[in-house]
Amino acid sequence: MNTETHNCLEVEVLYLERIALIGENLVTVSLNDVSLQDVPALTMASQTLRTDKNVPFAFTLRYDPSLIKDNHTYSLSARIEHEGRLLYINTSAYEVDLNNPSDTPLTVVVQRVANG
Repeated sequence: MNTETHNCLEVEVLYLERIALIGENLVTVSLNDVSLQDVPALTMASQTLRTDKNVPFAFTLRYDPSLIKDNHTYSLSARIEHEGRLLYINTSAYEVDLNNPSDTPLTVVVQRVANG
């Protein structure tokens, strides 16, 4: 029996353009510790969805609360890829207050990348 406890964040990923994605895509959302400067963010949780549907993409992102530190800053990131090519990524920071979780889904808006 697994006795680990996890907390969950409800997250939706979307873009604002009125165009449909073509074919099967990978949509990834991650919870990152962005507290330290001059080093890559530490990924605390990540989930990837393989889909041929369109936005919004809904996730229940599970993370281990024992890894969370009170004095650290956490943010969400998201990306959409097609056949290994990055199409969309978030260009704004989406900070998350893990001490006061939201009852509504957190929304991450992604932007189309050049040549995507």
